[in-house]
Amino acid sequence: MWERGNMRILFFLFFLLIAPYAVAGKFSDYVGTYWPYDSGQCGTTILFGKSHPDLKLNGVCIPASAVIDTKRKKLIPLAIAEMKNPQRLDEMIQIMMARSLPTEAYRVEIEDYTDDIFVLVDGSVLKKTDYGYVGYLGFQEDAILFQDGNDWNLCVDGDMFEVELLSEGSAYYGRDSIDGKSAGEIESLDICG
Repeated sequence: MWERGNMRILFFLFFLLIAPYAVAGKFSDYVGTYWPYDSGQCGTTILFGKSHPDLKLNGVCIPASAVIDTKRKKLIPLAIAEMKNPQRLDEMIQIMMARSLPTEAYRVEIEDYTDDIFVLVDGSVLKKTDYGYVGYLGFQEDAILFQDGNDWNLCVDGDMFEVELLSEGSAYYGRDSIDGKSAGEIESLDICG
């Protein structure tokens, strides 16, 4: 009887000591994420015969092999969420799925920019609603206007700005539609930075 009680206590202590280090989840297992060692450091991964340090991101270690693998790299945010805050995992999945759907987007040209107001060649007027320095814009500077959820963004010269659409110009003049691209794909273009 005493041994059975000791075994329960031992099992309970084992569970308390090991549970925080356990990684049990489909995304973290697939990506290979793990908690840092007691020293706070991450390990290394052997790639092409050379040792490469693993990346530490938001307190979670990411194997170097996952960073260069395009399939696993896309799942890193979900793996981190799964380890750090599993209650928000469903929300993160919904956000990532929404960002992967095609969005409304256009190639446009900026005719004028003054006091946080962009005037496009097609006659549209946009107001910059976030912080950030726009800098010098050339004559009819190329830009991309796209919707991300309920927000509109304007990418120009390697920067992205949140904007409010004050008035819409002609969709037939000075505006080319970008079809089939998601907000995430557009943000990865050079013009967005």
